[in-house]
Amino acid sequence: MRELLRNIREKKAVDSVLICSKSNKDLFSDVCIKKVTIPWETTSRIVRVLTQQIVIPLISIKYKPDLLFSPVDVVPLLNPTPIVVCLHSSHINVESGYGSILQRIYLKIFTYASLLRAKRIIVISNYISSHTVRIFRIRESKLQVVYHGGGIMQSKKMPNWRPKRFEERLGGVLFVGTTHFHKRIDALLYAYALVKKRNRTRSLPPLSLVGSIIHGTLERIIEIVDAEGIRDCVYILGQVSDDDLFNLFNDSRLLVCPSEAEGFGLPIVEAMQSALPVVASNRGALPEIGSSAAIYADPDDISQLADAIEEALWNDSRREKMIQAGLVRGDEFDWGKTADKTIEVWKSVCKPEV
Repeated sequence: MRELLRNIREKKAVDSVLICSKSNKDLFSDVCIKKVTIPWETTSRIVRVLTQQIVIPLISIKYKPDLLFSPVDVVPLLNPTPIVVCLHSSHINVESGYGSILQRIYLKIFTYASLLRAKRIIVISNYISSHTVRIFRIRESKLQVVYHGGGIMQSKKMPNWRPKRFEERLGGVLFVGTTHFHKRIDALLYAYALVKKRNRTRSLPPLSLVGSIIHGTLERIIEIVDAEGIRDCVYILGQVSDDDLFNLFNDSRLLVCPSEAEGFGLPIVEAMQSALPVVASNRGALPEIGSSAAIYADPDDISQLADAIEEALWNDSRREKMIQAGLVRGDEFDWGKTADKTIEVWKSVCKPEV
């Protein structure tokens, strides 16, 4: 949202107002657009839902915008103005059994109602588009694919920045994401252990796990690490700062993304833009986003995933082709382009004078 808003402002094509809450207003302190701040915390789910479904429509009645843009999945159903919603992957997660029963019921009902209520639906990948049509029977013509921009690499790299060559990199194998079960860290750990067993005479770079640790998953990760005998070469870093993440992308030697239900795959984009080779799952949106710049493997086939890791680390010619293809593919993901396409969708549903 920060990058999208910043680029929309720079376009000077629309007059935007951000509705935020006391909980998140500081996240947008440097995004210089007009703001309406709801003066209470919305960290509680119940408060957040009530604020979204009751208070935001009242704000719309007061300010009379031509359009309300809801950036993630669920919209204020009673809002009096036309609505555009950006659909991510909550419905895919519901189908996969992610979240509590109450969360799944809420998301299933409110996502479907939101898609019916919205004039247009922005989806973040063709994968999400096809699944939305299949699950909800929404008209395909109502959907518009708009890719995200470049993430941490686009926002952090300076004008004189250049990616490190592979031989200059001193880091190891990198995983970036939460520890939710569909991210398949288990498959990565088993595959990494298999690579280590197969290549006892080679120096295998350490594995770093970066991202939020979901309750109840750390114990399982440690259990696998200990059972496979790889405790000395696996680092569980948890959440890191933006600066540290930027440095990890620039210094690592391989990104592995074994997720089986990814709606977009931002770490793949960030890796490609930093000249970091990628091994990814052959499921979800990952093959769409990585295109020909990654090696793909079935996360249920540990041997195949291990083969892909070995190929990316030690096949010099294949790796160099991946890196060059990744730099080209990575340039296609840009927040300026995202802003342009988002504005096009907004204008398609607004009044003629906007």
